[in-house]
Amino acid sequence: MQFRILGTMEITDRSRSIQLRGMTQRAVLGYLLLHANETVATSHLLRALWGDKPPITARKMLQNAVAGLRRRLDVRDARQVSLLTHAPGYLLRVDPERVDWFRFRGGAEQGRAELAVGAWGAAATLLREALDLWRGPLLADLAEVGVDWPELATAEGMRLAVLEDCAEAELAIGRHHEVIDELAAAAEAAPRRERLCGLLMMALYRSGRQADALEAYRRTRTVLVDELGLDPGHELRELERSILNHDPSLALLAAGGTAVSLRSAPADRTGPADVAADGADARPGAAARATHEPVPGGDARAAGPERGAGGAAVERKWVSVLLVRAQEGDGGEAQDPEDAAEGTRRVTAAVREEVDRYGGVLHGRMGSVWLALFGVERNREDDAQRAVRAGLAIRDRVAARQSADAGLEPGPRAAVATGEVLVTRGREPECDAGTPEVAGGVLDVGMRLLMLASPREVRVCDATRQMSEAAFVHEASPQPMGGWGVTGIRECRVPDQPTPPFVERERELEILQGLLGDVLRRRRPQLAAVVGEAGVGKSRLVAELGRTVGDVADGFRFVLGRTSSFPTNTPFGPLAEVVRSLLGVLHTDSPTVVEGRLLHTVRRLVGPGETAARLLPHLRPLAGLTPGPRPRGGTPEAFAAWRRFIEEAATEQPLVMVFEDLDRAETPMIEFVQELIVNTRPVPVLIVATARPVHGQPRPCQHGGLRDSTTLLLDPLSDTGAAFLLSSLLPSHRPGDQPLDARHPLVASIGGNPLFAVEYARALRDGPPDREIPTPPAVRSIIAARLDTLPRGAKAVLQDAAIFGASVDAVALAAVGGRSWIEVRRHLEGLERGEFLRRNGRVSVTGDPEYDFQQVVVREVAYAQLPREVRSAKHSRAARWLEMREAERVAPRAPRPRAAPLAAPAG
Repeated sequence: MQFRILGTMEITDRSRSIQLRGMTQRAVLGYLLLHANETVATSHLLRALWGDKPPITARKMLQNAVAGLRRRLDVRDARQVSLLTHAPGYLLRVDPERVDWFRFRGGAEQGRAELAVGAWGAAATLLREALDLWRGPLLADLAEVGVDWPELATAEGMRLAVLEDCAEAELAIGRHHEVIDELAAAAEAAPRRERLCGLLMMALYRSGRQADALEAYRRTRTVLVDELGLDPGHELRELERSILNHDPSLALLAAGGTAVSLRSAPADRTGPADVAADGADARPGAAARATHEPVPGGDARAAGPERGAGGAAVERKWVSVLLVRAQEGDGGEAQDPEDAAEGTRRVTAAVREEVDRYGGVLHGRMGSVWLALFGVERNREDDAQRAVRAGLAIRDRVAARQSADAGLEPGPRAAVATGEVLVTRGREPECDAGTPEVAGGVLDVGMRLLMLASPREVRVCDATRQMSEAAFVHEASPQPMGGWGVTGIRECRVPDQPTPPFVERERELEILQGLLGDVLRRRRPQLAAVVGEAGVGKSRLVAELGRTVGDVADGFRFVLGRTSSFPTNTPFGPLAEVVRSLLGVLHTDSPTVVEGRLLHTVRRLVGPGETAARLLPHLRPLAGLTPGPRPRGGTPEAFAAWRRFIEEAATEQPLVMVFEDLDRAETPMIEFVQELIVNTRPVPVLIVATARPVHGQPRPCQHGGLRDSTTLLLDPLSDTGAAFLLSSLLPSHRPGDQPLDARHPLVASIGGNPLFAVEYARALRDGPPDREIPTPPAVRSIIAARLDTLPRGAKAVLQDAAIFGASVDAVALAAVGGRSWIEVRRHLEGLERGEFLRRNGRVSVTGDPEYDFQQVVVREVAYAQLPREVRSAKHSRAARWLEMREAERVAPRAPRPRAAPLAAPAG
């Protein structure tokens, strides 16, 4: 689904246009798209739609509009687009790449990064592509009916600023004739913008139109004097004088020269700014920052992915490669080519559907072999598991069809290999920008495993096995380098080693145990939200609660439902697990057994009458007896029936009901949990919801409407605790031995994450002694998945920080990455909020705070994603910057302006 708001609002789902009903729906969606992935308070929406005097029915009208939008935006995978109710209002979750407004901003950011380092051609291309997304004023259809939100004026200002940047880049490469008409129209519409006027003057002068250039200056000067009582700024006056004097510095420079800067003039003369009388930046520390601003013509490159030779975007990534061999027909030379083509289309459709379902990308086909990639666009920590599940699903679908036909080959086969590849975009002219080029030995490993696989077998490499063994049963191949065969799916998690000790979570466990007593004493629901990053110990804390619940409070029943990380047949998977646990049925039980247990349990709880008849149709889908509700199928009647069943079960026996990984849940499941939290009648039930923090968004496991709620934030273990945990997991450790010193290098790599300790201990146990321990695959996948949730600019700044390794500040990173220190500072603050970096309490020589990595392993993974060529260039820039900073300490230089004046001489 795509949203276009740079002009009139247009919504398309693939090639189908989606029409909205009424201007209220359009206005609500427009406002939410402007604030996508942010919670918008209901009061703000009401004010945006009706101003300060909304009608009495405004809130109801808003609710109706939201309900209508949810029906219109219904998609198969609710994770693509979802409109959530989140106190104190609404949250529209959507991939920014699906909204042209955010694509414009992202393209502008990339283009400006190229502009900052003097890459004029690349900057012009990127900025022009961003501008081409505009089809008219932002939300033009709403503006026509009187909508005048401040965001619309801000967006127009951003468009003009990008136009100015684009014009500067195009002037630098000799396109002065091409930009005159566009600049003239923009200058007429916004006569106060001095930079726009200066660019028009430059284009006209270079086109041999000196008189027109001076006339453009006089028009702007008249507007500023008449409307604001101000003269043009120093830079624009200097440009006029240079044109009058035919200053040779205004001529177009040869390729490779330093272009005249046109970025120093204020964007719009609307009032005083932080500028001294001489035009220099007067803010504290400005001189030091100016000294370290990126120099035009330097070799820094734009943010992520980094660009290698030939301007291609290049990145090292860990991916899982799925190879499938399958064909319909005998596959021989005698097979009619049209029959072969029809069979290939059917197989391709099955492969594409399953690969899409599990979040992969179908990369290509050669003959009867299909190649799919998992993690190439965005890393997920379970990419290996997703690839294996997709391979199993494709095998079963194709094999089922082949079983129905005679004379076909014995059966499909698949292979999954996981490893590091180099992902390149845009190197080959004939390549689609969305089709990356992938290179790496993992592709050959996958081909070898595919050749060794038997019909209807899925084989995996050792790295894939390690990263998916909690989900699948494997059998080692007797063939040399034959990998492992997948022989089954685990219905429950089976640990491969003794449970590690429970470290530094005793206080949190005591709080949860105390809530059990409150539930029993007060006989009413309680919510406990357990929030923490992946691997920090949420599941272990819940497991300890389940293990000790009988010791603390007699009579409690402990039930648990986990959220799948990929789409399933029903969005209510965690609830279905809870219901099946309450029924006492297993996945292996027949439908007859399940139906009998369901009837018996419901009648025991509510009797055999009308209430039971009302509950049973809504419980059967959760018990697996009928197809599950689709993502928008959770009706109020179903919610009420499920809630009543849980209330009756808790009345019969107090409940501890756990929903794990609720941050992964689809919208209907989250809505039901919110319904359960707010509307459950007084019964003894403790609802425990675990989730990862969703930085910048409300946590789905919290709800402000519940009085009896507790949130536990799980912090990383202390270095002492991490050392103790790691010591207990090492193969050489014996009871009574002293734990590792907290200063051990591995403790820093673990970063207080218990799961990381388990994985590093496994690497020590399985690997040869006396060797450097690489980052374990499971740890790398978790970190890489976190990095890929970052905006591109923030991820690039984090990778630049990895170049330094030690403490960094905004000015140093601006020098290495070729970005504005203001932009870098903004990203550093976001990375601190996301717990990737932390302030170390020191201040750099430029007055900026210094940052360290929260975890050493995050630095290692971020650094490893940079190609060697890019690493080398960044190391060189970092070394030069450090040398320059050291020289300044010895002999400080006088401050200079942050940017050259418009008429500064070249060279």
